[in-house]
Amino acid sequence: MMDDIVAQALKPLMPKGSILYTARRFPDWEIVAADQAWPIYTATPSYATITLHDGTVYFVPFAAPGRFARPPADTIKSVEFHAIPAALMAQAYKRKQQRQTLHMSMLIIVLIVGYFAPRMIRDYRQRQYQQDMATVRDLMMEKERNEQQLIRQRSEDRRTLNLRVAELTEQIGDVWVLTNATEPVVATLSPNHFAMGLGLAKVAAKVVKDENPAGDFLAHEDKYGYRIMLRMPSDTIAFAQSNITFSDTANSGHKADASGVTVTVATKYTDEEIATQIANHPNIGSRAALEEFYPAMKDGYERRQYRISAAELASGELTFANIRVKNMSFDKPNTTYFISATNANLPMAEQQRLVDKLMTQFNISRQAMAQCCRWQQIKASR
Repeated sequence: MMDDIVAQALKPLMPKGSILYTARRFPDWEIVAADQAWPIYTATPSYATITLHDGTVYFVPFAAPGRFARPPADTIKSVEFHAIPAALMAQAYKRKQQRQTLHMSMLIIVLIVGYFAPRMIRDYRQRQYQQDMATVRDLMMEKERNEQQLIRQRSEDRRTLNLRVAELTEQIGDVWVLTNATEPVVATLSPNHFAMGLGLAKVAAKVVKDENPAGDFLAHEDKYGYRIMLRMPSDTIAFAQSNITFSDTANSGHKADASGVTVTVATKYTDEEIATQIANHPNIGSRAALEEFYPAMKDGYERRQYRISAAELASGELTFANIRVKNMSFDKPNTTYFISATNANLPMAEQQRLVDKLMTQFNISRQAMAQCCRWQQIKASR
């Protein structure tokens, strides 16, 4: 419509704050003829500027040659008529033609798509399905390759760590332990890693990066350090008695000046006694289930371990976990005791000093200790 084109042409002429009239916005305005001073029969696109008493200015395109809309007469302060420059009208016509061309192009596209769409969609879906299947196959193959690579890496790291442990075992000096064991105690070296071992360590291995505890240990060897494992010759399951390091940069918790004393109490039960315990325990259904979480039970042991820290030795105050060490008599039947410095790097004389301090601080009978235990000198083996 002519007034639509005129309205578009008017916008560049309107000052800020003025309002463009449209019939939809002001449906109650009256269409009137321009006064006689204006050539009402001219075909030149024109508009009126209407200023109200409140200062509001409206730009009103002519609805037809010589005719325009206006608000109630008593609100009007002044009315002026103007012709729209031909250049602005040409731009408005051009923009309208461009919109019409765009709409026509879109309509043609819609018609074409409507005709060809079913086959195009069918072909697209088929291609997409084939692409998706190929992607799934590639992802599965990539996953398989990654898993195989991780398996190879875990195996390689385990071999490397075994060689490292064998190498360091040759460097270990004498291992000392105060014990009532009647047979020579067997000592071995093991990585001091929370996810390496039996029982709950197998569960912990799941949270290590790539489920590769050996690789994690090798990458942080000085952080973790190593531990001395002890067992009796007829046993299958060893236990960690003390820590040992082979580097000046290792974790300070393993150093001599931070050493405490470790007391391990291993009580041996018969198969009949273990079966009775299982029968009386509602949460344990079998010997195998018991051994899964308490590996020492494979050898029939209930082991309790007390690691008395250097701070406890110095203060004479035990934590709740170690409270049973106070007044310990070391005479329980069917029980083997293992006492040593937590730091296996210490020489025997230093370990003797720490054990002596343990007895002094926590009221342990020297006579009972002498009747119970003797120092064993052990050579670590693989």
